[in-house]
Amino acid sequence: MRFKFPAKIPIFLALFLIAFVVGGLTLSFEFISRGVTQATPSVIPMNAATTNVSDNSFTVVWQTDSPTKGSVIVTSAQGKKFTAFDERDVTGKMEAYLTHSVTVRSLSADTEYTYSILINGKASPALKAIKTGPSLTRSAAVLDPAFGTVVARDQQSAEGALILLTLPGSQTVSTLVKPSGTWVIPLSTLRTEDATAYFPTADRTDETIIIRLGTLQSDIQTDTLNDSPVPTVILGQVYDFRNQQSKKNTPAVIAKASPMPVKSVLGVQTEKAATPSVNPTTSPSIAVSTKQQTVSITSPKQKGSLVSALPLIQGTGIPNKKAVITLGVISPTIYSIIIGKDGLWSMTPNKKLAAGKQSVTLSTVDAKNKPIAITHDFIILKSGTQVLGDATPSATIEPTITEAPIATVVADPMPETGSTLPTIMVICMGFGFLIAGTSILVRKS
Repeated sequence: MRFKFPAKIPIFLALFLIAFVVGGLTLSFEFISRGVTQATPSVIPMNAATTNVSDNSFTVVWQTDSPTKGSVIVTSAQGKKFTAFDERDVTGKMEAYLTHSVTVRSLSADTEYTYSILINGKASPALKAIKTGPSLTRSAAVLDPAFGTVVARDQQSAEGALILLTLPGSQTVSTLVKPSGTWVIPLSTLRTEDATAYFPTADRTDETIIIRLGTLQSDIQTDTLNDSPVPTVILGQVYDFRNQQSKKNTPAVIAKASPMPVKSVLGVQTEKAATPSVNPTTSPSIAVSTKQQTVSITSPKQKGSLVSALPLIQGTGIPNKKAVITLGVISPTIYSIIIGKDGLWSMTPNKKLAAGKQSVTLSTVDAKNKPIAITHDFIILKSGTQVLGDATPSATIEPTITEAPIATVVADPMPETGSTLPTIMVICMGFGFLIAGTSILVRKS
């Protein structure tokens, strides 16, 4: 006996079938929409900016929604093209990141270049122009470096977060948060917004710091008296440190000397601490009277050229006073020392400096206990050979523990919600089909 399909479908069954089909289509459409959105996040460079402009380099920074491999292709005025890579890809193997920082080096002063961002090997169609600054003569007064620590909401390291720092009328300078959660930006070479002159110093100048990683951003207001260090920041929150205690009055606890390896003041270096060098009794050329109580960098000389990648850094200062040595231009290292009783200090870095332009900044106090900073620019020759001095007790390298003021949270960012428009449209269409189908079935019956 063969089954005979009914000529007419009952209305309630037709309604059920229509509702089932419409509901299935709605759920399928929603699932597919979400799947596409999650599977194809935007790889368009966001918040792209040019920072750290000097006479021979500049840095390009940007973000992407998902981890991508990034680089920058640069074209000179003569049409010569070359590619620069993320500073974390120094091993030659490109990795994928949410934030990107590419420094272009070995450029000519006061020269215009064009560049394009490459994401996963594909060049962005937008070409941008940048002009390097002129070569400048160092001014006497400089700013101390800014540094701090960033943690995620779960108290984990915010490694790779992008730091952008700006003073009113200055250029934007940037760096990335280290795996330790720390960051440092030297301000001794800070230029004006057009990069044609060094930024003028003042006793107190406001600073704006932006920290970005993925969808999180922290906006920070501080000043030059509250940036060494900037109190610990939780990524995604907003802060104002301008009313905090200034660093001039921040109490510091100096740890006792220890033969064990120690970290630098920021925890940036984990190797042995810098090695004190050269007995001043055997170096009459740098001897000074303790009555003079002068503050200076006697080696390396300003604009000098050195053959050693581990140069001897030495100078004079106020006996028994603390001093901070900032060494390096790219990824600088900060050391904390105590000036010797004879008014002399000397040290050798524990990490080789790269060939090319380098900088050393001495930050301490003068005889009137007023903050003073001195910077010398020098060059490490490519053919340099390692030269180490003899140990001396005139300067003791010690870790510094600074009691940072408690952060004041100003605001918490609001979460962004997704769009429900596609789902609403499909549901409305489903009801329309349902009504239309019901009308047709009623007429036929």
